[in-house]
Amino acid sequence: MKTIGLIGGMSWLSTIDYYRAINQDVGKRLGGVNNARVVMVAINVADALGAMARKDYDGAIKLLTDAARTVEAGGAQLLAMCANSAHVFADQVQEAIDIPLVGLIDPVADAIRREGFGSVGVLASTNLIENGLYSRKLNALGIDTLLPDAAKQDDLQDAIEEGISAGTFSPAAHAYVGKLMRELMDDGAQAIVLGCTEIPQMTNDAPQGLPLFDTTMLHAKAIVNHAFDT
Repeated sequence: MKTIGLIGGMSWLSTIDYYRAINQDVGKRLGGVNNARVVMVAINVADALGAMARKDYDGAIKLLTDAARTVEAGGAQLLAMCANSAHVFADQVQEAIDIPLVGLIDPVADAIRREGFGSVGVLASTNLIENGLYSRKLNALGIDTLLPDAAKQDDLQDAIEEGISAGTFSPAAHAYVGKLMRELMDDGAQAIVLGCTEIPQMTNDAPQGLPLFDTTMLHAKAIVNHAFDT
C-alpha cells in the first residue's frame, strides 16, 4: 500500500470525513487493526477562501502547490486534495510535484455515468460553479447539469461558510439544502451531486429516495484504490 498524501483543511470538517473514510476502507481491505499511511498538510481555509474571494488565483495556486510539495517531501507517494473547489487548480498542482494527483471530478462523473442518469443537479461552492468544472465534464458525457440561480447560490455559499465558522451546520442550513434539492428535482434533476465536501454534512432534509452522489466518499474510494494500485 502506498503512502497517501492529503492536502486538508478545506475545511477541517470535511478533512475529518476524508480521514475516516480512507481508514475505514483500508481497514476493511487489510483487516485487523490496519490503517492507511498518511502524510497530511492542512492549509488555513480562511486563506483559501480569501484568495478566491479576491480572485487572487495565483495566491490560491501558491497555497496548494506549497502544500503539495511539503506533502511530497514528507514521503507521500500520491496526493489528493480534500476539496472540490481546489480541483479548479488541479493541473497546476500536478505540474508542481512528481507524484500522481488523484483527482475528484473523474470518479464522480464515472459514478453518475454508471448509474445511467441523464440529468443531475449540482450543489457546490460558488467558485466551482463559476468555473464550470462539473458542467463541462458531465455535459461531455451527455449528462445535463442543473444549478441554483445566482441568488440561491450566494445563499448556499453563505451557509457553507457559516457552518465552517461554527464547526457545525445549523438546522436552517439543512433545510435550505433540502429546499434546493427539491427545486432541482422539480426542474428535472434525477440525482444530486454534493459537489462541495461540506454539503454531505447538510443533507438531513434531503428528499427521501433522491439519489445523492457524495463526492467526499467517491473521492476517498478512488484514493484508496490508487494506494492499492487497483
